[in-house]
Amino acid sequence: FTSLRDGVWTQVRSQDIRVGDVLRIDRDEELPCDCICVASPADARSQNTVYIRTDNLDGEIDLKSRDRVPGAPLTLTSSPEQVQRYVGSIAVTCPPPRETMHVFDAKREVRASSSLSSSSSAATTDPECCGLTIDHLLLQSSCLKNTSQIIAVAVYTGNETKCGMNKKPAPVKWAQIDRKVSKYAMII
Repeated sequence: FTSLRDGVWTQVRSQDIRVGDVLRIDRDEELPCDCICVASPADARSQNTVYIRTDNLDGEIDLKSRDRVPGAPLTLTSSPEQVQRYVGSIAVTCPPPRETMHVFDAKREVRASSSLSSSSSAATTDPECCGLTIDHLLLQSSCLKNTSQIIAVAVYTGNETKCGMNKKPAPVKWAQIDRKVSKYAMII
């Protein structure tokens, strides 16, 4: 996977991705963690929408649309410095990780950069807020489709992803004949 580290796009293993890391995800690539999209292709058809396939999660092969974070000024051609500056200027407040796959209520705040308006203290203390819902969350193990590439920010990683929290040991399945053989073996 490709992550923005120290101003350079670098290949990293999925186990090294941390909350807040900036990721570049390509078409047909499986998402390594739960994340939100901050940049997508600038074509008029899907400027604020990306598409994922969730067959690894729910068995459905139809595409699901997810929204880009509203107001994110980034494009895929943004420089690493622009991406770092934007991601450094936002705060994403997420609820504690939960197993529920279809619920995500978070908040994104953008504070005006002090370099844009150093004379006004109100510009640095008045955040621009917006709510984030399940329509903004790209789930781990889903696959990016019909979108050439996105830039995303990791919000849940490892076993704290919604997929990771739903991992349970497989139930032991016994055929009826196995149950009878076991029962008769105990009798003998």
